[in-house]
Amino acid sequence: MPIAAFITSLIANRNLIVRINKSAKNIHRFCKKINPIYYIIFISLFFFIVWTASFFHSYSTFSLPTWDAGIYGNIVFNSSIGKFFYSSVLEKNHLGEHFSPIMIIFIPFYWIKSDLRWILLVQALTYCSLPILLYRLTKIYTADINIRFFVSILLGISWFLYLPMRSATDFTFHPSSLAAPFILMAFIFLEEGKYIKMLIILGGLILFKENTMFVSIGFGLYLIFKHKKIKLGLALVFMGSITMLFLIKLVIPLFSINGYSKLERFGIFQDSGLKLKYIIHLLLPLFFLPILFWRYGVIFLPALFQNIIVSFQPMYSSQYHYDDLTSPLLFACMPGIIILELLPFLRKLNFTYFKFTLVPIFALILCFSKPSPLMSLALNPITNLHIELDKELRILTSKFKNEKIYLQSPLFTHINHSPSQDFKFCNERIKFKKGTLIAIAPNASLSHFNIKNLDQCFYSLKSDNNLLEVKGFKNLSVFQLKKDY
Repeated sequence: MPIAAFITSLIANRNLIVRINKSAKNIHRFCKKINPIYYIIFISLFFFIVWTASFFHSYSTFSLPTWDAGIYGNIVFNSSIGKFFYSSVLEKNHLGEHFSPIMIIFIPFYWIKSDLRWILLVQALTYCSLPILLYRLTKIYTADINIRFFVSILLGISWFLYLPMRSATDFTFHPSSLAAPFILMAFIFLEEGKYIKMLIILGGLILFKENTMFVSIGFGLYLIFKHKKIKLGLALVFMGSITMLFLIKLVIPLFSINGYSKLERFGIFQDSGLKLKYIIHLLLPLFFLPILFWRYGVIFLPALFQNIIVSFQPMYSSQYHYDDLTSPLLFACMPGIIILELLPFLRKLNFTYFKFTLVPIFALILCFSKPSPLMSLALNPITNLHIELDKELRILTSKFKNEKIYLQSPLFTHINHSPSQDFKFCNERIKFKKGTLIAIAPNASLSHFNIKNLDQCFYSLKSDNNLLEVKGFKNLSVFQLKKDY
């Protein structure tokens, strides 16, 4: 019988089983000697490699969105040649759209080589550094290294599976997405009582985007309700609110003709069903712990509030970059909730098998997570067409250094050319001036933001008597205006 044969084989290979068991014990003994931080670093490094590969692959296959990767890459390029913060896409100083002077840190990299991948590399680094800071945070709450390791691994892996932040990382690029590790560092200093260092970091967050002041307001509420530091908390709430109003009412309008356009999105009572669904999806993977232990969770409420007081659906969809502040704030409060509240509560119930709940926890998070970013490497491989397109774009910009070039959205992220623009609508060419160029890749199977039918647009351009087709390109179709329309 098969069972008898199996038992006989086990007995016959008893020595092998003994050796395997002995080896397993030796490995376990060796692993216990290693500082747990190295495991956390390994996880962060692994995901950093994965995301760097994913970002670079998206760049090489022209899969990055012009909004916002192309916009910020264009801003850094223009700044590197002396046109500080000028956006060719928006045709104005970008500080009049968002207050993000942090982008200036990329200028030296663009002096070495003008390449959007510098920005993508830094985004991958900041995103993947959070588990290390979570491990540092757990040290404040407990000296038990096993608990620290358990909580750090649990939250560290959950961070990479958490849909809202994953969406913010997928939708590259936005400066506020770089703020996560700095938010964690500020929170660590808050919990350690090092308020001067905390204030320095919170003050620095203003360089990322005007709405980062919601973080300062959240910190203020946390100080009031969790630490009973009412004066300091109120001061933070007041300063955060005043600074944000100063930026959106005075500073940003100084660089913009139309003022701060985002104020037009207000609509707190609209889409209440969608907003409730958004809040549930935000908190369900965390088992609603920031709400159950609200004195901790109060820190994320202002950042959440900014997303639900508007009628702009992308902000409460968890599909774009709008949760890049709520996500790190939620994960900042989780170690304290688990170590100081949840584990002691479970001990009172004599529930000693909490580690076995890892399986259902990760199962629930996986239900709300996205496929691995490495999937795109297999589904959309880099081809000779992509390589040739990149070469032709470099030839195009070197041949027409001073002419304005309008490009199909995915092509724009590869262009480092000051007078360049995203080609949004096929009929917008009637506003173009003599000598302006239009470049598309109709046979490359690329996306085409706003242009609903690229083939139809291509034939429209080709049949336009006012457009001269520029020869010498195999994969690009380039047209130049003979005269003003």
